[in-house]
Amino acid sequence: MASSGRSKSNLYTRTGDDGTSSLYTGERRAKDDAVFEALGSLDEVSSHLGVARVALRGAEAADGGDDVLVAIDAFLEGVQSRLVELGSHVATPLPPPSGASDGSESDDEDDPVATRRAATAFPATHVAAMETFIDEIDGALPPLTMFILPGGTPASAHIHVARAVARRAERTVARLRGPGGVSDDAFAYINRLSDALFAVARAICHAEGGTETVYSKGDPQ
Repeated sequence: MASSGRSKSNLYTRTGDDGTSSLYTGERRAKDDAVFEALGSLDEVSSHLGVARVALRGAEAADGGDDVLVAIDAFLEGVQSRLVELGSHVATPLPPPSGASDGSESDDEDDPVATRRAATAFPATHVAAMETFIDEIDGALPPLTMFILPGGTPASAHIHVARAVARRAERTVARLRGPGGVSDDAFAYINRLSDALFAVARAICHAEGGTETVYSKGDPQ
């Protein structure tokens, strides 16, 4: 293809045309590596949350800026940012220290990979903040006595989709746990996320005046 005279966009590098991609450590792995599967799943969660927030802002406008919906939107924006940080942590695995066979992490402060790993550590405070949010929002909802089906309102239905994708992301991240891999606090965050989104979906449905559809057992034929 003849050159158009325009400078090349930074959106593509061509380095992945061989089927590999780069981790935050600089290591290159196959694109179907478990780390990239987890990163893709986290990106999917955030994208579904973005769609949900667009629907939610429409509901906010219709309801005149309902305080519950405004607070939920702020929470979801924070979750999207935390997912970026979680992705950075996932993308910075440590190799075992030279000569070690137990997979323990290196404590060499001069190791650039270890330094980058420290910079992408996922703090336990994020987990605590999410648990506080879950306690507050769930405590304001009617107790559940039966299973409910995903749906309710457009915004709550989108949150239910994000919740299901978060469960899948949790399973992909779980494969990466262990020394040098995903930390306990990072995994706890993605584990709590689907619970938080379930409470959020219910809260949105109630705030928007939607109806929760209760599961009904089918009659045997």
